[in-house]
Amino acid sequence: MFHYLWAASMAILNEKNIKDSLGIELVNNLKQSEGIGYYSRFCLNEGIMDARLNSDFKYFFFMPEPDKGFSASLGDLSNIAEVMSVLSNKDSLKILSFMYTRLNTPLSLSLIAARTEIPADRAEKLMKKMCDINIMKCSQIETENGFIMSYTFYNETVVLPVLFMVKEMREDKIINWGVWFDRNKPLF
Repeated sequence: MFHYLWAASMAILNEKNIKDSLGIELVNNLKQSEGIGYYSRFCLNEGIMDARLNSDFKYFFFMPEPDKGFSASLGDLSNIAEVMSVLSNKDSLKILSFMYTRLNTPLSLSLIAARTEIPADRAEKLMKKMCDINIMKCSQIETENGFIMSYTFYNETVVLPVLFMVKEMREDKIINWGVWFDRNKPLF
């Protein structure tokens, strides 16, 4: 499996030395037209791979199956449900979207509330929830007028792929290009 995944990753990264064997020119011409997403998906006993191949936006996700299986490595589902409930809130997504427009520098609650047009008390509750699930990090800054809270991303590179994977779940115009399903055991 791993040599296939390596080859797929090389195609996504446009490595020209495997051009002929993988048809990189074809991959490069998979432009998003009428909202169509082109994907390559492998689901094997050794793990899974999912890649978006559109020439205007590509990504690659590779997850070898852990020795004890996916389910054992996933942990407590109530923790995942807690994260998903925070991410499912539209105001949380507005805050995340605003935070992604900034460098990861400390921001005050008043700035976050003003730029997202979310009332400060509501923004404060959402920021606490995001800190509780390790999406944000909260710090106190002392000023001449007392202490204020500041917020930065804690796991910004983890949240972004999750958002795109959720977007992919909702897409209905999909062409699977390069699919290999050869798994003879359940994922969990």
